[in-house]
Amino acid sequence: MQDYKGWKILIPYIIAGTIVLTGCGQEEAPGGVTDVSGALFLSENEDNGEALTIEPPENGETAPETSETPEVSEIAEAAAGAGKVPQARKLTAEECREVEKSVNAEDSYGFLLSVYEKPQDLDAEQVFFIGAGLETEALSEEEREAYLEETGEEEDVNVFRLSAQQIDDHLQYRAGVSLGDLTRQPDWVYLEDYDAYYISHGDEETNVCQFEVTDAAVQGDFYRIHYRVKNNSRIVNGWHTPVYEAILKKNGDSFRFCSNRLWKEKDLLLLPYRSIVTDAGTETELCAYSPDDQSGENADVTFCLVSGGDVACNLPGMNAQNIRNGMTFEEVKACDCADYDGDGSKEIVTIAKYRKSDAAAAREDGLEARVYRFGEDGRPELDLESTKAVNGKVGTLTLSGIAHYLKSGSDRKAFENWKEAFTAEAEEADPESYDRFALIYIDDNRTPELLELGTTPAKGAKIVFFRDGVMEETQISSRFSYMRKENLLHSVNGTENLFEDAIYVYTGSGFEVYQSGIYGMMDAAETVYTKEKTPEYSYLWEGSSVSEAGYRDALRFIYDEQRAVDASKVTTASAEEFLKELKESK
Repeated sequence: MQDYKGWKILIPYIIAGTIVLTGCGQEEAPGGVTDVSGALFLSENEDNGEALTIEPPENGETAPETSETPEVSEIAEAAAGAGKVPQARKLTAEECREVEKSVNAEDSYGFLLSVYEKPQDLDAEQVFFIGAGLETEALSEEEREAYLEETGEEEDVNVFRLSAQQIDDHLQYRAGVSLGDLTRQPDWVYLEDYDAYYISHGDEETNVCQFEVTDAAVQGDFYRIHYRVKNNSRIVNGWHTPVYEAILKKNGDSFRFCSNRLWKEKDLLLLPYRSIVTDAGTETELCAYSPDDQSGENADVTFCLVSGGDVACNLPGMNAQNIRNGMTFEEVKACDCADYDGDGSKEIVTIAKYRKSDAAAAREDGLEARVYRFGEDGRPELDLESTKAVNGKVGTLTLSGIAHYLKSGSDRKAFENWKEAFTAEAEEADPESYDRFALIYIDDNRTPELLELGTTPAKGAKIVFFRDGVMEETQISSRFSYMRKENLLHSVNGTENLFEDAIYVYTGSGFEVYQSGIYGMMDAAETVYTKEKTPEYSYLWEGSSVSEAGYRDALRFIYDEQRAVDASKVTTASAEEFLKELKESK
């Protein structure tokens, strides 16, 4: 999240119990397959009148009672009572603007400033930060004295009062819950004698913002909207603007908020997608997002950290606007978090490739590395001095090469042979990042490649080639296989509902993706299921839409999985064992 005078711009992502519809009927499209317009956010199921259920939480607790989750019971009641789920349709641009006007109202926008799979998990502090459009009363002298006594403050500054009844009534109307139902209780002052809550913040603090609805769909009384924070600035910037998904229920002339989540996969670059552990020991995700097309061809990639169901922050760009004059972003080659300089603290290193229109704007190979260090507040800060030094003095920009420079202050020397090179690589490897090693043969020459396996599946793996005295490395998923000496490797990467198959080959320019495909949910954040309870996925191969069968055929045409060596079948060794084997080999 990014802080803005007392509020945080929502860039969240939550993994929670999936809502599964059982027994809700829906008319099928011709051919018995429901098209996207017929299953936008409610699952397609047989008409047997059963109610909606929730998968039990992972901690083993039972799902909440229906009476405590009115937003669920309403969906179930509508489905069971009607017998069939109404056909979904996309909203027109004019209808989207009407929904946009409603959610931007003073009494509604705060419900989009936190993420939740059910209304009980919303953040009431965001909803009532400036009063949610409710009538507020000035404090009486007796109230003022009671408030100061309760807080220990000498004077009350910017305090307003809302009765408990006002708050409960508003939450019930807008979300179907009361304040006592919320899992996150607000940090407000409550005075029992007045049965009221007192909210205080500074003169400049506000969480008011405007949202832009990009598209929406309606299915019966339920609406699924995709929206993002509206940029009212006249200054053009290249930062990726995240898109969110909210489920609303029509409630009179307005809406009731049922859920709100980040559409994390929207514009996510899957190849560099990484689960990491930060310097503070926090498990998080290092995500890279493609540039905003509306900002022009010079908009840069956006890196951000996603943690605990929320985006902690964007990583700083090379300039405030995140626009690179004379450079066009092409791809992320690598990104990770480790102790690269050996000082006991972790750094984030990214490597991206650019097409340059200005000869002085980038290295000849088009690569640019960045070095981030964690500040006292736990957020990554761009180390501009190290970044400039690495880009200027490291000949071959790889994660290992950068680590060598940051530790020694010098670039790696040219190695006489592959044994010498791979020995240096294994000796310098961070044991908390990569701890298993093996020699494999991907292409058909006599020089083996070095496989480095990450300490966790989320860490992935690295393939290191030795050519002309230097090592070239490529990050891949820990889920991979390769066809021995046929110059083909298949890496499978992905998130919860979006996946990528990438076929790598070694060419004169390095070990790169030859062809790739993506499948999963591409038009929504929440996975939609057919009546057979299989995901309603879309498939793209090399950017073209194909059927599931066509996708599998395209993959099989290039790559024979039956003849491939799976990663799980590769015999690996610890760094110590690997170095010993190298030394003893002829």
